[in-house]
Amino acid sequence: MPNITLCTFTYNDADLALGLITSVPSWTLRPQRLVVVDDGSAPPFALPEDTGGMEAELLRLPENHGPTRAKATGLSRAATGLILSLDCDMRLAPDWLAEAAPLALLPDVGIVGAPFVADAGEGAVGRYLKHFDAAKNPPGETNFLGGGIWLFRQEVWRSTGGFGDYTRRTAQDHHFCGLVKQLGLRLLITGKEARQMRRLSRIVMAKRFRTWFRPTLNKAGRSPETMEVGALHLAQGMMQRLEYAMRLDEPLFVYLEMILLAAYGTICCEELKTNHPREAAACAGALLHGLTELCAPFPRTAALLRRDLAALRIEPSATTEHCPTWQNALDALAVLVQGGIFTRIENFLPLLLEEDGDRADFSFYDAL
Repeated sequence: MPNITLCTFTYNDADLALGLITSVPSWTLRPQRLVVVDDGSAPPFALPEDTGGMEAELLRLPENHGPTRAKATGLSRAATGLILSLDCDMRLAPDWLAEAAPLALLPDVGIVGAPFVADAGEGAVGRYLKHFDAAKNPPGETNFLGGGIWLFRQEVWRSTGGFGDYTRRTAQDHHFCGLVKQLGLRLLITGKEARQMRRLSRIVMAKRFRTWFRPTLNKAGRSPETMEVGALHLAQGMMQRLEYAMRLDEPLFVYLEMILLAAYGTICCEELKTNHPREAAACAGALLHGLTELCAPFPRTAALLRRDLAALRIEPSATTEHCPTWQNALDALAVLVQGGIFTRIENFLPLLLEEDGDRADFSFYDAL
């Protein structure tokens, strides 16, 4: 078995990085080297005295450049046969590396990853992420591996030229997987579920999801016709999650779906505005007006919605022109109003507001 370098990355989340480092001694196969990239933390990250027997190196970037630059810096520094790239909020099962390493050494395999589930606390946002933000793909070949967990041979990184000329701050995982597949190499999922430990506020959750899905949302907003199709797909996905939320008896999930719908919908409308400004204004106005009207009989919910939309930099629209684009989604929410779910949201809202304290971990997406 060749030597292994663990590369991880931190930005104002030292507790998560230290938690990852202290978890390594429990692994049945342990890396020999550790590379930590501090992507502009304030105060700067400091390595612990005990790094679990790993030879450790800390690389500091003077200011935050985002995940793409941080990962390229750390992964290019690794000089061992195998490289384990692990976001600092990920926690592996103790035997995952021992199971995955032989697969990563196969000549036709490019990257090995793990299924994962969010383990972000017992608040409403944590419970939502546990159910809806997971990669539970069955073991085997896949077309994409999220960048939270990658194990690959150093020669794979060299063959792709790292991330090549890719400079966007996010979505480097899609780019790298594409480069690896162009080499004719397979992407594999194996082993027990990992846990993603970062606790997010609902605003950061919405910012993160809309950043991840922005390329798809932009495609939906290219024309009024693609907008209709995209809005229908968003409504269908939301309705499936709402149905599941009702089975779970989770009324606060409905509120979270509302702010996500606003976040996704306004991204689509921003793209539509480029070539169809009048249609975009009507579309955005109908969505935001519809959400506001649904909450109007429930003063605490309405007030929180206004506050959360402002935090997401979503400005109220003065346009009240009729636009049916979002009607399917709004009708699905209206059914829940009639069924008394919004009354329950109003009653449970203090529990959601309690999460606005210091429970959340810092996230790169907070500034986006």
